[in-house]
Amino acid sequence: MGNGRKLTGRVTSVHKVLVSGSEVAKRSDVWLGKDGGVIMPDNHVITIKMREYYDKLVQQHGTQGFTLVYLDKGVYVFDFFPVPAADLSPVEARPGSAPQFPNGRQAQMP
Repeated sequence: MGNGRKLTGRVTSVHKVLVSGSEVAKRSDVWLGKDGGVIMPDNHVITIKMREYYDKLVQQHGTQGFTLVYLDKGVYVFDFFPVPAADLSPVEARPGSAPQFPNGRQAQMP
């Protein structure tokens, strides 16, 4: 079942594995999309061809609109520029309704 992968970590009783992206990417490429993703060995023909094709597309179309991710001392990082609060639109709620939170969580009042 599945493909064997070498992982370094601690083991506990879980039903979903949480791994470090930087550890996985030492020997693999990781492609994530809105409906899932794949871990590809870095020496696999598909991985090599995807990198070549990506580079070709970037040369043709550039990376405008992308958020580029960099590896810095073993940690994946990207640039983040906060928007001043004055530039944000206020959240509008219907009169008498509780504010809606996208993740369904709200702190409880003490």
